[in-house]
Amino acid sequence: MKIGVVGCGKISDQYFQFAQTSKKIKIISCTDQILEKAIHQSTKYSISYSKSIEEMLLNPEIDTILNLTPPKEHKKITIKSIKSSKHVYSEKPLGINSKECYEILEVAKKFNKQVCSAPDTFLGAGIQKSKKIIKKNSIGQIVHASAFMVSPGHEYWHPNPDLYYDIGGGPDLDMAPYYLTTLVYLLGKVKRVTGSHKKTFSTRKILSEPRKGEIIQVQAPTHISSILDFYNGVICTMIMSFDTHGSTLPRIELYGTKGTLHLPDPNSFGGPLKIIKPQEESWENIPISENTGQRGMGLEDMADSIKNNIVAQTHCQNAAHVVNIIESVRISSEKNQHIYLN
Repeated sequence: MKIGVVGCGKISDQYFQFAQTSKKIKIISCTDQILEKAIHQSTKYSISYSKSIEEMLLNPEIDTILNLTPPKEHKKITIKSIKSSKHVYSEKPLGINSKECYEILEVAKKFNKQVCSAPDTFLGAGIQKSKKIIKKNSIGQIVHASAFMVSPGHEYWHPNPDLYYDIGGGPDLDMAPYYLTTLVYLLGKVKRVTGSHKKTFSTRKILSEPRKGEIIQVQAPTHISSILDFYNGVICTMIMSFDTHGSTLPRIELYGTKGTLHLPDPNSFGGPLKIIKPQEESWENIPISENTGQRGMGLEDMADSIKNNIVAQTHCQNAAHVVNIIESVRISSEKNQHIYLN
């Protein structure tokens, strides 16, 4: 699968590096709104660059677009690429709301093109091992779950944290896809949500270089608490926050009738993975394959699905469901009521 990268920001290096050793995908060109970024990456990875997205889409050698643009641009770039007869793999989120996601689904269906979306971390060894443990009934019937991502915010480390506080940002649209994709993969779809959110600060000061000291406006909610009801009866408590300076909360835990499973960070591919059974005093560490995986596995999953005419594990329908959950939690807070998902 020959790929053109649109968006040459911080995350792009991980995809470029993965593609260099992959036997299934090959990145042959890149572009960015800031042309200097595309030129830099093309030189670094010995590939060509395009002066614009329009120029890239005219390249007949490219069959798939890797969309690494900011979230507000995802829908526009994805649909434009599909209409130019390209498959698309998008960074998360697929769109910034359900309306955008379902527009993408409709256009992909109309033009018979494959659209997949990050995250692909659930394909890694840690979550795959978790799936096997659940299938073996090692923790029994899962009763409830928890998912927590709490941090002080991206202004502490990211060179350009603006987009994480802009429309299309927030800890839910930025980080919840890792957690929700994992939970949906392990537990199935969500039926109903209840939530509450707030924007703690109207502005944030960038504390990282090269823009240290610059003040940015906050447009998105920065703390979201929610309850998710899955179709299989599992109830999940989830918190996503950019307003927390320290915590001992787990990333994801599943609580069953025969024990508790402590999952790895869903923004990673490996471990640690732990289990504890009734009347045991300590957690048991579960071994995980040394070949844990890395970002870019979703592109190989997509390449396999196109070659074999099967549905990809990273198919955009799952990503659309994740965005629907996130959006519905925000609506629940604003309307002060349960929200049933479409």
